Amino acid sequence: MAERLTITGQKEFCDAIQKVGEKTVTTILPKVCRAMTKPIVADARKRVSPIKQSGALRKSIKAKVKTYRSGITVAVIGPDTTTEGIYKGKLVRPKNTAHLVDLGTKRHFQPKRRIQHPGAKPRPFLRVAFNTNRDTALAIGQKTFKSEVDKAARKAA
Repeated sequence: MAERLTITGQKEFCDAIQKVGEKTVTTILPKVCRAMTKPIVADARKRVSPIKQSGALRKSIKAKVKTYRSGITVAVIGPDTTTEGIYKGKLVRPKNTAHLVDLGTKRHFQPKRRIQHPGAKPRPFLRVAFNTNRDTALAIGQKTFKSEVDKAARKAA
C-alpha cells in the first residue's frame, strides 16, 4: 500500500526548494516520513486487542524509514523483528504472528498437534489505523516538509 505526497503551492515555496538543493531535500524526506508515521503507529498500538496475550505485539509496532540510493524514501509500519514476549511459558515473536491477527486465519489442520484448528477471526489493527489516520498523516507531512524546507532555505541564505 503506497501513498504519494504531492505538495503544490506558492512560487516562493517552490523557489525555496530549488535554493536548498536536491541533497538537502533527501535529508528532509526521512524526517517528514517519521513525522507522518507517528499518528498511524499510535493508533495501531491502541487497536491491538490484548486478548490474554503477552502484549508483545503492541510493543512491537514501530515505523522504519529507509532511503534508497535512487533517492526514494519509504516508511514501513509493522512489527519489528527484535521484540519478543512470553505467553503461557512459550516465547512469542510478533513478527511471525501479526499478519495472522490482522487478517485472521481459515480453518486448517495442524499436523504437529494433530488437531483441526477452527480458524481465527480477523482483528484488524494496522490497515484500519492507516485508513483512519491517512489524512492526518498527509497534513502532518505537508506541514513538516514546509517547515523543514523553510529552515534549510534560511540556512542557505
